[in-house]
Amino acid sequence: MSSQPTTFGEGVPPRWGYQTSFWQRRQPAFWLFVITLALTGFVALGQQLELIQVAPEAWFVTLLLLLPYALPVVLVIYLLDLYEREPLSILGAALLWGGIVATTLSLYTNTPLTELIFKLTANPVFTAEWSAALTAPFVEEGFKALGVILLVSLARAEMDDVLDGFVWGAMVGLGFLLVEDVFYFVRAYVSTGGSYDGLLQVFLLRILGAGPYSHFLYTGLVGMGVAYYATRGDVPWSRRLLVGVALGAAGVGAHFFWNSPLLGDLLGGGGVVGWFTYVTAKGLPMLIGLLLLIRLARQRERKWFARLTAAQVDDGTITADEMRELGGLRSRWRARRAAGRARGAAGGRLKGRIQRQQINLAMAASRVGAADHPDMVQQRDLVRALKAAFEALPIAAAAAGPVAGVARAGAAGPVAGVAGAAAAAPVPAQVVASPEPVATPHVAPPWPPPAAAPAWTPTHRVPDEGMAAWPAPDPSLPPIVTLGGRLELVVAERAGDWARVVAVNGWTGWVDGRRLVPRS
Repeated sequence: MSSQPTTFGEGVPPRWGYQTSFWQRRQPAFWLFVITLALTGFVALGQQLELIQVAPEAWFVTLLLLLPYALPVVLVIYLLDLYEREPLSILGAALLWGGIVATTLSLYTNTPLTELIFKLTANPVFTAEWSAALTAPFVEEGFKALGVILLVSLARAEMDDVLDGFVWGAMVGLGFLLVEDVFYFVRAYVSTGGSYDGLLQVFLLRILGAGPYSHFLYTGLVGMGVAYYATRGDVPWSRRLLVGVALGAAGVGAHFFWNSPLLGDLLGGGGVVGWFTYVTAKGLPMLIGLLLLIRLARQRERKWFARLTAAQVDDGTITADEMRELGGLRSRWRARRAAGRARGAAGGRLKGRIQRQQINLAMAASRVGAADHPDMVQQRDLVRALKAAFEALPIAAAAAGPVAGVARAGAAGPVAGVAGAAAAAPVPAQVVASPEPVATPHVAPPWPPPAAAPAWTPTHRVPDEGMAAWPAPDPSLPPIVTLGGRLELVVAERAGDWARVVAVNGWTGWVDGRRLVPRS
């Protein structure tokens, strides 16, 4: 990745804000990926049809057992990247490569190599104990790594840092694991004479026991190695190569250690307890090491996020407390729950939108590289508008009673409701740039707020069905809020059919003045 001069500090920033899908038809790597996937797909389909023909019930039960494991793992891998999440097309392609290409090619490579080991050693015991360790780690991680390399080749702009490499590699590894387990489960069923006991035993061993230490761990490490080499343009080439190879070797080594009979005599006691002790002792150190690497990668991303948004702390777009909130999933969720308790369900949803747009501010900063770029200005205005709308929300109904109003989500987005004479402020439905009614003393609003009046007396109200409001009298902009029905307003000025209205709490916006209902 070439260096980009920025105003945010030295080094090469991540290329957040560049979304690249898998569908790169002009890239040779795309067609190599697709052709390889198609050719191996025919073979893989034949294999699955054969399994279905032999044991259809076991094949179906296998899917039911694997899905509850696969879905949470996919979600965890996807959410590991705190800032720019990976495109679903890339993740889907990674799963397919691992589940179809890597498994099929490995199947036709591991078996001849195992036979070669037997011929060279003439020792069936050695072959049985060591062939899986001497063949599978190198063959399988090699084919899986090829998928990650092809994805990097066709979507280079999408891989930003080492954490992306883990996500891509882990998805390849998960695809491999799921398809491989289909073979293991069905064969266990057939080998026990059609008994589900064998299938469930393999499920306990491979998913509940070995699940946390499996292929997504190995290939995640390999992916981190590929990503380090591909993204760290700020370090010398020799170091990139050395660290990249070391991470890849760590993935292969973890796979080798897992498949080897090492520690078997020491920890391989009989029964389920003995097996769980064995797999935990072998796998837990690898998992801890990987988690430490992921933690370091996330810390690096947090530093870039802080650097890319540092200029916004002074103007209040992202406060220091909000910066800490955005540094982790749990801290984000805690902030949303706190907002929900203080401002109701609409406040919790709006807090989530504020967080997403604050993250998008860093995306824009990494993309344009200048604080005064129009994209940055628009994004800052957008965040300010959302924060102003949040401050304008009434106190939660549970704390303030029924007159505070309630918020509900309708077909067109959140709608603020009112009860009696108290008016609930609008909640953003689709975020766009909008004025800020004096969010901080350091920044003037984009246009002057309405002049203070001795007493606020409504002149109009919103029709019963509600209506949209805009940040400016410009129909090309999407609406920023949906006003609740019967909300009382003051018309401050008109521009043709547009009317700038003011709510009792000082919120202001533009609406279709023809739809307003005059107060009698």
